[in-house]
Amino acid sequence: MSDRVPAPIKAIRTYCLDCTGGNDAETRRCTARQAGKGSIDASACHLWPWRMGTKADKSRSNKVPVKSRAVRLECMNCMGGSSEAIKTCPSAKCALYPHRLGRNPNQAHRKPSLISIEKLKAYRFKPKSRAHTTLNKVVEP
Repeated sequence: MSDRVPAPIKAIRTYCLDCTGGNDAETRRCTARQAGKGSIDASACHLWPWRMGTKADKSRSNKVPVKSRAVRLECMNCMGGSSEAIKTCPSAKCALYPHRLGRNPNQAHRKPSLISIEKLKAYRFKPKSRAHTTLNKVVEP
């Protein structure tokens, strides 16, 4: 399929390489501060833990945002904290552009199957067991 976009981790890696001028060593030694949870701060980078394109680097913090959330927060930084501006972002050539809404567009049209919906309904609406209801009542001898 030609309409597939790179996975979020690949997009983050490309973005980080672009930020450091394509220099892998510079990307590895990136000195950007890791952004705090949900903060909008132009001097911080939400993508820092994912900059190498592999599993998250937790050397600065154990609390690492999920990749799609990190992309969304980085886009919020870029657009001045406006979620409405993200929707109309003019930077279509940015590596993060397809992921700016906080979702992986490659999975956007996945829908649950009828079987999984039926299983979920059965689990949610199954009647309480008899043993559970009799525990609350006082049983006389």
